[in-house]
Amino acid sequence: MKYKLVKQVRDDEVLRQSFIDLARATFDLSFEQWYQKGFWSDDYIPYCLVDDNKVIANVSVNRMKMVLDGQIKHYIQLGTVMTAENYQHQGLAKYLMETVLNDFADRSDGIYLFANETVLDFYPKFGFQKARQYQTTLPIRPQTGDFRKLNMDQTVDQKILQQKYQAGNPYAKLSFIDNYGLLMFYCDNFMRDCVYYSKKRDVVVVAIQNKNNLECLDIFGQRTAQLPEILNELASATTISCHLGFSTPGNQPLNEFRTDETLFIHNNGENIFDDQQLMFPLLSHA
Repeated sequence: MKYKLVKQVRDDEVLRQSFIDLARATFDLSFEQWYQKGFWSDDYIPYCLVDDNKVIANVSVNRMKMVLDGQIKHYIQLGTVMTAENYQHQGLAKYLMETVLNDFADRSDGIYLFANETVLDFYPKFGFQKARQYQTTLPIRPQTGDFRKLNMDQTVDQKILQQKYQAGNPYAKLSFIDNYGLLMFYCDNFMRDCVYYSKKRDVVVVAIQNKNNLECLDIFGQRTAQLPEILNELASATTISCHLGFSTPGNQPLNEFRTDETLFIHNNGENIFDDQQLMFPLLSHA
């Protein structure tokens, strides 16, 4: 490989900015505020190819600590796969994928990624296979509660979110933990107006309120009430249903979760989706 491989660019001002610029040009996605506020942790590791002090291609490694039915799992989620326009068709993404898989295949319980429809034929070349995800939808009967929006510009409200996140999601079959930085990529960015807190229930809920449907992306805190009680108190008066952004134990009705991204899981590790109808928590997507 004629280009320099750099594993992690966070602490190199020039390469970090070049990485941020490439991500913005490729995905219209900015990591600048996330970095400036200290949310870029050691668990987010860009594998970059560099030419003349400029990031020209990248595959990012996200070390994910998850809990499945009470058991800790250590996964690797790959993302931010990109190549600068003038360097495409040189096999750079292929080289980076092979390098990452070689580094982490034996250092994790499994490796996965989400791909858009333009690259569905690319990842099977590296041993990835498609997996289906399933989502729970619950009926809603709105009730009066004390939920309020947290202000992500206020330190006291940020601390409430952080404390509740550390307690985990008590209703999830599969949840992500110890990754507050990833959570804040959402909650301090395009979902900063979707974070709610109930003092009565002592939980934080990240949710999107639509006219007739509530999108409950995640819940953090102690189990102080049944899940339907919390959702009913959060929902607006016109809400009739709630889509959950995480899997729950039990026998709730499930539907295949279809989006413009396809889940791929590497065949070298475990595939928990083989015999279970699950979904990775929506706020764990990196």
